Amino acid sequence: MTKFRFRCKNSGKACDYEVNSSSKDEVMDHASAHANRFHDMKDATSVMDLVNRSLEEVEDYND
Repeated sequence: MTKFRFRCKNSGKACDYEVNSSSKDEVMDHASAHANRFHDMKDATSVMDLVNRSLEEVEDYND
């Protein structure tokens, strides 16, 4: 099963935030909310660019 993972540190931020899910949309929603709240990123285009660059697809990822 494919899972999706976002690690904030992979985007160049000094941050340990990580989210994992089998749903790409769920990971993107959580990562976007995190970027907005904790990194004061308000521009939706910038947030989505950051999330898309750092989103990973992981096969057989165990929680």
